[in-house]
Amino acid sequence: PDNQNELLEVLIKTTLAVIIEINLALEIEIITEIEVSHKTETTIDLTELLPENI
Repeated sequence: PDNQNELLEVLIKTTLAVIIEINLALEIEIITEIEVSHKTETTIDLTELLPENI
């Protein structure tokens, strides 16, 4: 019985760790996507502004 409990604990801990890692990876992906979209928006704004200045 002790071994089963230990196995369960290990399984729970590993699954939690995997879930946390996946969540972190997703958060990082979302953050990078937001940053990239902001960068593209700013570059578009710059390209729109340039012809007017010339």
